[in-house]
Amino acid sequence: ISQFQLGTLGFLAYEFGPTLAGPKYYGAMRITIDNTGSAVISDWRYEDTPGMAIVIPEPSRLSLLLVGLIGLASRRRRS
Repeated sequence: ISQFQLGTLGFLAYEFGPTLAGPKYYGAMRITIDNTGSAVISDWRYEDTPGMAIVIPEPSRLSLLLVGLIGLASRRRRS
């Protein structure tokens, strides 16, 4: 299954460099592709330190952690 479904937000990672033999930089952007083949860029980020990977937070991990913390807090209140 392709990550890029029409009208659905997806991630695109990229590598770029100021010169052909120069250091490599990494980045990522969130895009939505429509049925004409055009894309809308929602946001983007890049690392300005050469060779460092860019970190993209995963909403699912964050929401699972948040749900777990809320569960722990409500359990302590009942005790």
